[in-house]
Amino acid sequence: MFNLIKRQSPGRIIALGFALVILIGSFLLMLPCSVQDGVTVRYIDALYTSTSAVCVTGLIAIDAGDTFTPLGQFFLGMLIQIGGLGVTSVGAGVILLIGKKINLKGRSLIREASNLDSGKGIVRFLKSVLFTTFLFELMGAILSFLVFVQDYPVWDAIGISLFHSVAAFNNSGFDILGNYQNLIPYQSDILLNLVTCSLIFFGGIGFFVIRELWNKRCRWSKLSMHAKVVLSVSLVLIIVGTVLLKLTEDITWLGAFFHSVSARTAGFSTYSLGTFGSDGSHVHRRVSRIHGRWYQNQYVFRNHTGNQECRDQSVRTCFSLCHPHGHLPKSRRHHVAVIGCRGFGNIFHANYGARHYPERCFI
Repeated sequence: MFNLIKRQSPGRIIALGFALVILIGSFLLMLPCSVQDGVTVRYIDALYTSTSAVCVTGLIAIDAGDTFTPLGQFFLGMLIQIGGLGVTSVGAGVILLIGKKINLKGRSLIREASNLDSGKGIVRFLKSVLFTTFLFELMGAILSFLVFVQDYPVWDAIGISLFHSVAAFNNSGFDILGNYQNLIPYQSDILLNLVTCSLIFFGGIGFFVIRELWNKRCRWSKLSMHAKVVLSVSLVLIIVGTVLLKLTEDITWLGAFFHSVSARTAGFSTYSLGTFGSDGSHVHRRVSRIHGRWYQNQYVFRNHTGNQECRDQSVRTCFSLCHPHGHLPKSRRHHVAVIGCRGFGNIFHANYGARHYPERCFI
């Protein structure tokens, strides 16, 4: 069996490794010690959850917080970690921890899985990947703990913080808060939002860019083209996404920023995505407000006679030509008032809605 595996290409071995981890994970999630009392988990749901965790997609068929025990949640977190780092990297890390050397076949697998150009410095690169992951996740867990400890007992807060940090840095989007609520209860918590966004961002840009930022002391001029493209495009997408979400949805700037970052690959949410775009009332209100501020609801009407007198007939004549329905509704006539005369024309103020009238009307 082992000889058959050794004869396979690195790509096949990596794919088989992922499939094996998914299958093992599905059985671990089915264990009685992994499932809460009174909860039944079908194997297809356990397999789906294991696949989603290893592939760090964040899609769920069952809620992890209401379904799994702390041990089951630990198994789920390990599956996320293995999927984020890669089966090959985790396996090589275990080999290094027990004090053994990585053979040529193992180095070839790591190079293939990590998309390295050569086998030079593979062990050093692997150690830096493991150290970077541990450092970011530990810092994220400590900062998240400061938030979760306010709502949960200490040991529960520690477990939630560790799981959340692993899930955020690996961009998986899983949570163990229960009731399918994700991070909605913390939509206004600035610390947790910023910590989560930071973990998502640095986990998403990749270890090559992180290592280059560290080695070059974040000096833009010394970064490679790859790092510059990754950072600039990521920042532009985040900024543009934040502005668009704020303009089109009735959420705070913090919520818009969080969802712009999370939409990249993470899958976390602080607002219910099912309510996004449910109606156009918010967009209509915001567009009307922008139009109102731009035009200040002032419209200039000039009559063709150049008459110096400002009469109601001029108002009715102008609205007859400008209004799309050909007349000024009686309910809106009291909103129209003469505010001045300028030689050859009349200037009126109308507060009827920017979408109905042009800025200027010449008659």
